[in-house]
Amino acid sequence: MKHKQTYRWARARTWLALIIYWLVSMLGAGVVTRSGGTGSSESHWIAFVMLVFTTVCMITHRGQWPISWRVGFVPAASILHALISVPMVVVVLFVRPELQDRAVSFLSSLPVVLFAMRHSRLFVIPEAEPAEAQDTPHDSANMSPKQ
Repeated sequence: MKHKQTYRWARARTWLALIIYWLVSMLGAGVVTRSGGTGSSESHWIAFVMLVFTTVCMITHRGQWPISWRVGFVPAASILHALISVPMVVVVLFVRPELQDRAVSFLSSLPVVLFAMRHSRLFVIPEAEPAEAQDTPHDSANMSPKQ
């Protein structure tokens, strides 16, 4: 019987990547704003960083998806980001008005980024198979010694 491979998070790499993602998103959005951009420019920057991150994750995919699904996931990530942004507006009502666009865009990108990370071999480690699922080439107790 074939068992489905399970994975666990590579915690140190995952947290480091999420911190770097947060820093690049927030610092880049701040630079965009200070250079004359608007709130929507901040959102565009965060969406761009999310798409770059998602592309890296799909390039380093674990291999269960065909290439067409991996390529299709990148534009789908943009659509998912937009759909998640709608209910996220309610979550950030109490954030300062000048930071609302940035907060909505960043918080709505996190589920997409986490999903992409879960499918990348950079951020997950395969778990060992259970003992009954492992194939053994022979049973050493029943083998006769070689002459």
